[in-house]
Amino acid sequence: MLSRFLIEPIKQSKLESFFKDQYSPVFDLPNTEEIFKNTFELAFDNEDAKATTVIHACYDQVKEKYCAFINIGTTTQIDDIASLAIEYIFIESDYRTIQFHELGNMKLSEYLLLDYTIGTIGFSVKEQIGIHVIGLVPVNEKVREIYENMGFISLPKSGSHENEDWMIFNI
Repeated sequence: MLSRFLIEPIKQSKLESFFKDQYSPVFDLPNTEEIFKNTFELAFDNEDAKATTVIHACYDQVKEKYCAFINIGTTTQIDDIASLAIEYIFIESDYRTIQFHELGNMKLSEYLLLDYTIGTIGFSVKEQIGIHVIGLVPVNEKVREIYENMGFISLPKSGSHENEDWMIFNI
């Protein structure tokens, strides 16, 4: 039997049609659509080596629909160290609080951050090119606490704005 969730990177050439024809996220929280549009543009900006990103979509094979996506990129903005960066993570509202037994009783957000981004992508990148850090900037203090509980460490005064400090996970 196939696992319930299939996560796959979306090729840059298919991004626009993917979000137009296959998946229309329901942005139900303040500013999420605006943040998505900004991070979506990063996926098209191949000339800036500091902001190369790839969007990975999560498909629920039981309900036969897309339910989440995560934008993972590279950055040198964390103390000038080459790092993986989670630019954006979005989970559809009806998937946010469920602990899925197929994911070891984890929430989908935890799975995408810990198992997929850190466990699958992070360890692979670490072995191939030696990047040892995954960073993200939480959208608010409540989310910062959630990330701290997952093992991310806050780096005070590391962001480009006063309230945008990076959090890192050492691989």
